[in-house]
Amino acid sequence: MSLANKTKLIIGGTVSGVVLAGGLVVGSLFVEKVPAGTVGVVYNLDGVEDTPLSQGWHVLAPFDKVIEYPVKTQTITYDSVPVATSDGKNIDIDVAFNFNVDSAKAVGLYNKFGAVTVDDIADGYLRTRLRDASRQVVSKYSVIDIYGEKSSDAQSEIQEVFAKDVETLGFF
Repeated sequence: MSLANKTKLIIGGTVSGVVLAGGLVVGSLFVEKVPAGTVGVVYNLDGVEDTPLSQGWHVLAPFDKVIEYPVKTQTITYDSVPVATSDGKNIDIDVAFNFNVDSAKAVGLYNKFGAVTVDDIADGYLRTRLRDASRQVVSKYSVIDIYGEKSSDAQSEIQEVFAKDVETLGFF
């Protein structure tokens, strides 16, 4: 093989490698991985797609963005939620709740809250809804009931009221 042919082969291989690498870089900009245990909502300047993305790899249009919502069970605890009992005593209670995002309602969740994480929604909206449910339920019980034998009844009722309140948004 002559020197000219070797040079053409090396240059041709180098150009092919650069084109292939550039193609991979550009192509990776249009691929999104939705991890296991999450659902992805696709949005862009034109709005939101109607169908969320399931876990796995997905090819997207150039200006599409994806926000992921976890669909696995999450637990959030709030300490010292101020409430008033039926006998007018102000107390602080600790409340914990478990929730899941309904993947079928993830697009509606995005439409309501925008491109914010579930943690942000939990720290803001869900926390407010839980406080309201706690106040509503605890106001039916005396301070002795809350700290006594009816504490588990009150906790269960808070969970029920809270779950009904946020169910329509896509939390369960």
